[in-house]
Amino acid sequence: MRHLLYIVPTLLALWFLDQVLSRDRSVGWERNAMRGYEWRWTKADGRGVLLLGSSTAVDWLPPEYIAPLLGVARSEILDAHVNGCQQDCTHAIVRRAAQELRRFDLAIFGVNQYQQCDDHHPKRILQQHTLLPTRDLPRALALHARGDQPLLAAGRLLGNVLSGAYGDTHALQSQWREQLLGKPDPQQSHRWYRPDPPPRAPPPFCDYAPAHVAYKLAVTAALLDDLGQRSDRVVLVLLPDISLADLRDPARAAAWQAHRDIHQQLADERPFVTLIDLSQGGAHEPADFSDGHHLSRRGKQIQQRLFAEQLTARLPAGPP
Repeated sequence: MRHLLYIVPTLLALWFLDQVLSRDRSVGWERNAMRGYEWRWTKADGRGVLLLGSSTAVDWLPPEYIAPLLGVARSEILDAHVNGCQQDCTHAIVRRAAQELRRFDLAIFGVNQYQQCDDHHPKRILQQHTLLPTRDLPRALALHARGDQPLLAAGRLLGNVLSGAYGDTHALQSQWREQLLGKPDPQQSHRWYRPDPPPRAPPPFCDYAPAHVAYKLAVTAALLDDLGQRSDRVVLVLLPDISLADLRDPARAAAWQAHRDIHQQLADERPFVTLIDLSQGGAHEPADFSDGHHLSRRGKQIQQRLFAEQLTARLPAGPP
């Protein structure tokens, strides 16, 4: 009992410090991105079409472009994307729709090839924990058990539960560093640790090794199953990236083919899912991309034309 006299004040002090640092769990780049989604979600009532995914899915397939293709008003489309939102983050949004008993006529979900590998980035856990209903945390842990580092994922989920500062630590470190040392010169910041700037990181790519994709494939299957309970029809869109510009490496070509094959299988097993593959016959030149995975203006025009053709060919005519 006497030990509680020390433990309780210490825990209260740590909780208070965490609240101050995280500004009541509101500070951070990823939380800012999710606030935009939260604002759009408040307008979900009466929306019949749901758009899901990250910036690569919605930047060039925005509601203004989708609406006339589907023959619906712009006001009937709910943009529920979050920047950087991958499969587990999207699944959290679908679980929220289930909790709120929301139904849609049509859901469109776009996914990139590189997203299929679990990159273990802390922000994935922050997004998942923030958007997922609390009652579904055991479901999330069960899916993480399929990954190659389940204890790491479970620890990060627990860390987000216990600490708001932990959730977006990189943003807090950057904020305090700028306040104490000033804003760094991007051209000179490398001099803190090396004389020459580091080489630019290559665009992300998933090698499709079984251990690397097991978690995301399990999440994708669960996401589609849950989405089928919330939407009459689901359109699963395979998005291109700059790795398509060079498939001379047999391992890279095989990884792309594995990506297409497994998603075709997922769609074939679910009659309510329509697969639209935009990684073939569309944007594939470096000029079609503004970076590794976002499209340039030319790339958007190519992909929007291809999307319209496949959507018309694969979905019944008329509004959903």
